[in-house]
Amino acid sequence: MSTEVTTTTDELIEQLLEAGINGIGKGLPIVPCNRKVPCDDRGLPADDWQNLPISIERLEAGLRGADDPAIGLIMGPRSGIIDSETDGPDEEEAEAHLFRGCHTPITAAYKSPRGGHTLWKYDPRLEVLGKASYTYKAPNGKHVTIRLGLGAKASQSIIPPSAGREWLPGVSPDECDIQPLPELVIQRLLAAVAKESKRQTADTTSNDINSVCLRAMQSSTKSIEDGNDGSKRLYIVACRAVEYDLSDSEAVATIRAYEAEKPFPRSWSDGEVLQRVRDADADKKVFRGSAVIIRNYDEIEVEIDDDDEDGKKKTKTVLVPKSMTDIIADIYRHRGNWPRRVDNSLFVDDEHGLSWFDRRTTPAVFGWMRRNHSVDWKKGGKYVTQPELTAEIERTATKYEAIELFPHEPPIHGIYYRGTPPKLGDGSHLKWLLDRFRPETTIDYDLIKAAFMTAMWGGPAGCRPAFVITSDWGRGVGKSTVAQLIGQLFGGHIDVSAGEDISKLKTRFLTPEARTKRIAQIDNIKTMKLSWAELESLITATTISGHQLYVGEGQRPNVLTWFLTLNGVSLATDMAQRSVIIKVVKGENSGTWLEETRTYIDKHRDKIIGDIIAALRDEPFPLAEYSRWATWEEHVLTRLPEPGDAQRVILERQGEANCEMDEAEIVEGYFADQLDRLGYGPDSAQVRIPVAIVARWYCKATNERAKTPQISKHLTQMAREGQLKCLSPDPSRSYGRCFVWTGHSADVLNHPICNDLQSRLNVVGADGEDA
Repeated sequence: MSTEVTTTTDELIEQLLEAGINGIGKGLPIVPCNRKVPCDDRGLPADDWQNLPISIERLEAGLRGADDPAIGLIMGPRSGIIDSETDGPDEEEAEAHLFRGCHTPITAAYKSPRGGHTLWKYDPRLEVLGKASYTYKAPNGKHVTIRLGLGAKASQSIIPPSAGREWLPGVSPDECDIQPLPELVIQRLLAAVAKESKRQTADTTSNDINSVCLRAMQSSTKSIEDGNDGSKRLYIVACRAVEYDLSDSEAVATIRAYEAEKPFPRSWSDGEVLQRVRDADADKKVFRGSAVIIRNYDEIEVEIDDDDEDGKKKTKTVLVPKSMTDIIADIYRHRGNWPRRVDNSLFVDDEHGLSWFDRRTTPAVFGWMRRNHSVDWKKGGKYVTQPELTAEIERTATKYEAIELFPHEPPIHGIYYRGTPPKLGDGSHLKWLLDRFRPETTIDYDLIKAAFMTAMWGGPAGCRPAFVITSDWGRGVGKSTVAQLIGQLFGGHIDVSAGEDISKLKTRFLTPEARTKRIAQIDNIKTMKLSWAELESLITATTISGHQLYVGEGQRPNVLTWFLTLNGVSLATDMAQRSVIIKVVKGENSGTWLEETRTYIDKHRDKIIGDIIAALRDEPFPLAEYSRWATWEEHVLTRLPEPGDAQRVILERQGEANCEMDEAEIVEGYFADQLDRLGYGPDSAQVRIPVAIVARWYCKATNERAKTPQISKHLTQMAREGQLKCLSPDPSRSYGRCFVWTGHSADVLNHPICNDLQSRLNVVGADGEDA
């Protein structure tokens, strides 16, 4: 004997209250119902129930006053939800027809005593259906009802835990999100309502591209007689779909709407219909988009007062200006959301390549549109003008920070990448290329690999060191070739001259030709000491900002990788700290070496890039500590075979190349000699030196000529950077502008600073060179 568990009315009310309060807390319009009818706070049928306030108090009162309590969810724009209801096998078959060919996402669903309910997100485009509940009729005559909550009469669905209803396993709103309707379903519904309309009116449906295409299909097949299967007629309507630039889902939905009025002799699957559309597109008997007219007005038929001979109302065509929003939406729809922009410069990327509209923008935009579509533009104060349209597109088009011809690993947000990344490689093609070079050591081999990886690395802007390629073997060893071949792999490089005007250089970087380059090279630098403050700042800047020709202010993210080639590396401190120094040696190359290498890069570019991406995804070997280039070290250097050794070599070479460290030793050595000559013990003394004497001694030590303020600033900077060990600026101005010499073993706590330097110079002046 079994005992059936039942739920009392009080228990049900508590369950309904809990679910209703949870829904109201999420912003859903939950209403109390008596059986299936929305009720007031007494449990009686409510007039204008859809406009009553949603509240927990009203919900509880209504449920407690109802004989058969339930909760309802208002459908449509108010909740953002619609309900596809199937009450039996016929409705299920019609729903399957509506969703055929779709990838149907998992969304909230529940069962009721009569059948099933599936909840979907409301789409504003469905407003043209205009009904509380819309009945979709499949070609076989069966139908399915969709609760939309549109029109004058609202709609609601009784939801769980109301009696007899329960969420299907795993798809309650607490377990999964309510999903959007598939695009193909929306297009089928829009095509169906367009077909049902007995005459076109002045609404969005009449001039919808699907409706216009449907009328063209009907018109072009009036006198066509079917063969055995209707394939000829199907091909003709497929041609119309191509001419009106319909997407796959739109083409199928519109052809199905056509088929509902004029069936084919045989049933064609969605796949077969799509294949006919593709055949029409490929045959080039018609051209995609050729029937589309981009214009700044609509033609609308309106009734006039007079009747014709049959007593029917006469109509006339009137022109109505289109809004800016609608015009731009038409352009984006037919041109795949093109054009797009970097800053305010428009560009397109199509079968003709990457093109910028940076000169004479309005003619360029309209010429581009006319290549694929007809353009009909009315003039007059009430119509949108061509310059106005262009300016608004420049302001609102999809914006990118930069354009790249090749991928980054990982991709950088805000960059437009052409094409798709190649497949990951096994490293063999990159190895072949690396083996062509002549690195001085195995670490240099790895650092050349790191240079390739850095150009591919999608790290933060301004976080890439410069690569200085040098050789102890002098000229003719291929320093420039290393940088140039890395540039070739990534679409070329930007040549920069040493000492080039930095503002003009930034303008060059912002030209359309340079925007897609990621390698900058300064070749064959000839200087005893490379010190270029503007370049040092440019290497680590996050953004390159300057004057862009024909535009004004322009910007691009600084993802450039710099390459410098020179003999006898001698760098200022800032430049040395920004550099990874790679050494190559001289060797014997065949006369065809360079040509063979360039050909290999062009032939196997995708595979080399695939190898570099794979290298950047390799498991890292963590470093014990990190330098100022920690981000680069973490993501690039740690992917090398021996990152710790590579880091040690980089730091050692930075120190060796830092000519200011040598300068510091020379300057302090000269100062120590002078102090010793004046009777001080340089190792233990503390001596205050006036800035004028400091400048004179510095010039004699370095054999350079500079003004005292410049020397003072330079030595102050060296002291702050820790290059000077004994000499530092005097923070006190009690004795004027001075520097203080502090010997390595000076007793700074117990012995005061000597202030008699000038008097000692006066004493030895007759015989001393500094008198």
